Amino acid sequence: MTTPPEHPYSTLTNLSCASLRTHILFATDDFFAPAELFLNPSPPAFDPTTFTPFGKQMDGWETRRKRTAGHDWCIIQLGLPGMIHGFEIDTAFFTGNQAPGISVQAAAFKPGEGGVSSLVRRSEIGTACTSSELQIAESVGSDGWEELVPYTPLGPGYEATRYHYVESGNKRARFTHLRVNLFPDGGVARFRAYGVVSKDWEAVGRGEVVDLAHVENGGRAVSFSNAHYGHPRNLIAPGRSLTMAGGWETARNPDRPRIYQHDPQTGQLIIPGKHWAILALGHAGNVAEVEVDTHLFKGNFPESVVVEAADIAPSDAHLATENSSSIPWFTLIPRTKLGPHAQVTFGVEDGSKAKRVTHVRVTMFPDGGISRVRVRGTVCA
Repeated sequence: MTTPPEHPYSTLTNLSCASLRTHILFATDDFFAPAELFLNPSPPAFDPTTFTPFGKQMDGWETRRKRTAGHDWCIIQLGLPGMIHGFEIDTAFFTGNQAPGISVQAAAFKPGEGGVSSLVRRSEIGTACTSSELQIAESVGSDGWEELVPYTPLGPGYEATRYHYVESGNKRARFTHLRVNLFPDGGVARFRAYGVVSKDWEAVGRGEVVDLAHVENGGRAVSFSNAHYGHPRNLIAPGRSLTMAGGWETARNPDRPRIYQHDPQTGQLIIPGKHWAILALGHAGNVAEVEVDTHLFKGNFPESVVVEAADIAPSDAHLATENSSSIPWFTLIPRTKLGPHAQVTFGVEDGSKAKRVTHVRVTMFPDGGISRVRVRGTVCA
């Protein structure tokens, strides 16, 4: 199997993810597979034996072979508005039926603006939009939205050619809606728009306790030691994960001892290895408590965890992406044993509650999986 290319946006948030309430407002055609599928957070799958009444079942958005003027397109409303840095377009398993090309446009609207609220979505395999639905969608004027990605050719969905990473033409503006154009028709397995969530912190009251690391508040995973089975960005996702794939899970530590032994003083295992992930908070704050959830990790939870914090200046943000030894970490939660399938909240050590925090580092011993981490506190200057 060909190794996929290095992901250039792995520390950013997928703003077009369905699990963040991103949804399709309109699509010209959903004949073979509805547009909602290409927003799924899970990797695309393929079963050569499955068919629908309309043709081969595909995991992505696939339109019919076009026999009318124009091209296919859809309008997406982002669940979390933000600044988009780049896109991942994956044509996995569309090996002769992929869209030959794609472009992306974007706009920013306040609630009730832009006419997008007039769009009524029908997500139904085997169908296309009606003439009246198309007329309403065209009245929104999305063909005039700002172009973030010009026409870009797409390769077939073989391992060597499926991944397409394209930079956004505007990384500074906040966007709420996207228009994806397929030229002229075909399929795309996954469409991902990576960026930074734009949170209105002025609306957060003084002293209000919030999850400073939550993705909806602009938190993100900026670096990690291992993400073999699940990315650490899952730690700050909404809700509780539905499967183990929805958490952060590492490979087993290859240097683990043949026989584990306990430290007679601490009762903890004597472990030579560990894995870590650094989370950037959406806003600097004072942390009061940390929740660590091993939900669904019943035979592969970590033996213990340490949670540390640091106040890193914007000019030194690169230190967190490198897990630099010069970062002045201090302890929020000392090394503490974890259990299987358990949601536990820990109070922060008294000496750390008043300290300003911009980043936290979660370290597990020696390996395993954690579903969610919540970092609750109040914002500070």
